Amino acid sequence: MGGCVLFRTSRSKNTVRFPERTDVSGADFHKPPAPEERRKVKSEYAENLITSSLFSNRIYLAAMEAWGEEGRKRVLRHRRLRQGKGFFTIERPRNLKGVLDGRGEDAAVLLECMSNLAANELFLPSGMRNALEAEDSIKEGICHLEENSSLLVVVTNEIFSDGVDYGPETGEYIRLLGRMNVWLAERADAVVKVTAGIPEWM
Repeated sequence: MGGCVLFRTSRSKNTVRFPERTDVSGADFHKPPAPEERRKVKSEYAENLITSSLFSNRIYLAAMEAWGEEGRKRVLRHRRLRQGKGFFTIERPRNLKGVLDGRGEDAAVLLECMSNLAANELFLPSGMRNALEAEDSIKEGICHLEENSSLLVVVTNEIFSDGVDYGPETGEYIRLLGRMNVWLAERADAVVKVTAGIPEWM
């Protein structure tokens, strides 16, 4: 499983210093990291895109819902990784439209991540909803982020090549995430694929 970091800026690209792959702190690119470290490197790479920009208004949009002990541990781990980087954190698992109202002026926004957001938009507390409705809600939210920020970085995942035959609900989620990844990539200024902790510009 790999992941991608997609970003676009509404301002001149001179406001962003895109980091080289060696800028990811603590990463050894000669040795593939463990799965948890891969997630860490991908997140750090995305965070570095924000902190390397000239924007001091840094907003971290956390789309993960902390279910169970493992989920709560991951949330705490991500919070520790962001300490000292100047992020203002907003936890919003779904319905992103309007989330930046009054906050997005000259903002660099990091959304982590699309795979969580797609799951939360599709599987509501009341049950699974129509995938096209979930897709429309996601697109409205992303367009809101684009319109109300100067730099938008989105982390997503590639979960389509494991060869496993999933049930219909999981299959619907995978197709939704696939459509969102394609839509995001078409809109992005650049896409960076992160495999085994190693970023590759697409």
